[in-house]
Amino acid sequence: MSDCFDHELDAWESYDQEQDYSPHRKARGYSDRDDFIKDPLYYYDLVYFEEKVHETDKALLLTVHGNDVWIPKALCKFLGAETVWVQKQFIRGKIK
Repeated sequence: MSDCFDHELDAWESYDQEQDYSPHRKARGYSDRDDFIKDPLYYYDLVYFEEKVHETDKALLLTVHGNDVWIPKALCKFLGAETVWVQKQFIRGKIK
């Protein structure tokens, strides 16, 4: 058992991480993590509403599918005339 562990440890210690990266990446100006593009709306869904009934400093009262729903502004992005992006976890329980 210890022989297996020793061989694995030797393999990891001698592993050359530079072989994982293309030499052309640095020539193009990429760093190790530049190829990942974060989607700012990954955790949000687009909600269509009929009417903005009321607005306070911290929440919106919207009519969605005929129901009035309070949505905290902290969970919203990009409020438009008839649409708003809302965090998915919140709207799954509130909006059908």
